Amino acid sequence: MKCGGKVFMFVNYTPADDSIGITKKIRSEIHALRRMGKEVTYTAYDGDGVSVFDNNDTVIFHKKYPTPIGTLNRKLRYYWLEKTALSYLKKAEGFDLGYIRMGAPNGTFFKILKELKKRNCPMIGEAHAYFPGIQYKTLGGKYITWMYHLHKKEFKKYIEYFLVEGSFSQMYDVPAYSMSIGVDVSAIKPHAYSGAPEALNMISVSNETAYHGYDRIIESLRAYKQQKPDAQVFVHLVGTTSPQTKQLVEKYQLDQSVILYGKKSGTELVEIYSKCNVGLGPFGQHRVGGKKDTGLKTKEYFAKGLPYVYSGSEPTVPEDYPYICNFPSDESLIDFDRVWEFYESYRSDPNVVANMRAFAAEHYSWDTIMKEALSRLD
Repeated sequence: MKCGGKVFMFVNYTPADDSIGITKKIRSEIHALRRMGKEVTYTAYDGDGVSVFDNNDTVIFHKKYPTPIGTLNRKLRYYWLEKTALSYLKKAEGFDLGYIRMGAPNGTFFKILKELKKRNCPMIGEAHAYFPGIQYKTLGGKYITWMYHLHKKEFKKYIEYFLVEGSFSQMYDVPAYSMSIGVDVSAIKPHAYSGAPEALNMISVSNETAYHGYDRIIESLRAYKQQKPDAQVFVHLVGTTSPQTKQLVEKYQLDQSVILYGKKSGTELVEIYSKCNVGLGPFGQHRVGGKKDTGLKTKEYFAKGLPYVYSGSEPTVPEDYPYICNFPSDESLIDFDRVWEFYESYRSDPNVVANMRAFAAEHYSWDTIMKEALSRLD
């Protein structure tokens, strides 16, 4: 099945907010598809509502939110994204490929798939967040899991295959293939550390979930500081953090050691990175069903040239790679003495940034990843 040139992307995309990792990811996917010669039409959250954009990034269809209340719109905006996509597709001409970023598979979601199917449009489902075995603790997450279970027999009517993290051969009786997460190395400024050389400054740039294991990091730091109260060890958390994380920092009186920045992007984010010499990958993979990859942020560490520590699995990187350091994927405390040793192992290496960026360019190029993702249709 050869994939033609017109692609409809149903994605939960927020072009105006670069502090969201998904924004950069989806933008990179769109640009990679265009470099492949595809004409991409996509959905996005857009100011006062939801829009469909054409290949020139021009709004061609728009629906305003029904209420001016911002909080309510954030709760309902995915529903409006679906409604807007469906209204547009009912009037649109055909497409050669539907690229679907999987969300809650409700009735409207399947109506979108039906509209594309009417036009004999093959569809790929990108399902990084909804792999088999994932464990959610929130009511919203449990609802999504239940919706997947409820509709598990319907996917094979529409989806040619799923793109997933890990080594699943199928999902819901549909073929599944591993898809890496990529980065645009040329768009990411190389890392340059300007902090104190005798201090350990660790950074995580993420909107917090259980997967990130911030509580595990803070509990470990508390235990370490009890043993070595004068140790120059700091954790810089950029992005949204949960009330529980903030309470934990206050409870342990670690506000001088754990710095919470909130959402940052652009020059501000570059300046925060420059204060840090170790990246923090996820430390809670085991809490969400054993996710098989460390996600977008660690790929950005590679593209910046910032070595990092993490727990879980990193299947695309050799085990003996010198600029990453793995910890057990469980609830054990993180050994910060070992993090110190890791930092010292590359501290005087003048080639760290160049070597990591070269690895990212070879293994995490969006052009390579998207070509591979679509090759299954040929």
